[in-house]
Amino acid sequence: MGEGLFLFNMTNIIAGKKFVSPVNFVNDGDTLILEKDGVEFKCRIRWIDAPETNKGHSSTDPKIINHWDWADKSKSFLYNLVWDKKVTVIPIEIDQYNRWVCDLYLGDRIITSTNIQLQLSNAGMCANSLPFQMYNFPTSRDLSLFKGILTNCANAYKKKLGIWSSPDFIIPYEFKKLTL
Repeated sequence: MGEGLFLFNMTNIIAGKKFVSPVNFVNDGDTLILEKDGVEFKCRIRWIDAPETNKGHSSTDPKIINHWDWADKSKSFLYNLVWDKKVTVIPIEIDQYNRWVCDLYLGDRIITSTNIQLQLSNAGMCANSLPFQMYNFPTSRDLSLFKGILTNCANAYKKKLGIWSSPDFIIPYEFKKLTL
């Protein structure tokens, strides 16, 4: 489907109600195209922030090129993790870019070892993305997942895994502020 043609009302997605979906496309390290009832929708993975992909810009700045290289690695990691597999989707809300923000699990089991956010953060393929307006965790699963992402990101940083292996890596939050 083309950009902006995702029909949320036709997908019958209900916040908090899980379902299983095929992965139709991996946009980058934290965004995918999934499907519900035969209709595609864009999914933004909750509470993580992967490096930003190069969107047609050019630069000779080694820090920016390094960031884009890590974006490709993060996207490849996610692709290898989910491609040709079904994922369990727990939709949370629609964000300002009209994407469903979701928690994702490999297969049909909602357990720590199958959580995609935890796997990405454990490998150092993303930074955590603090929920600036959400401090009321509605379920113990939400709180446990959030704590796991923070812990995994801190451990990956300490071990210098993934993005954290680059001493001058620009974290995604700061990279988005740059004028390219």
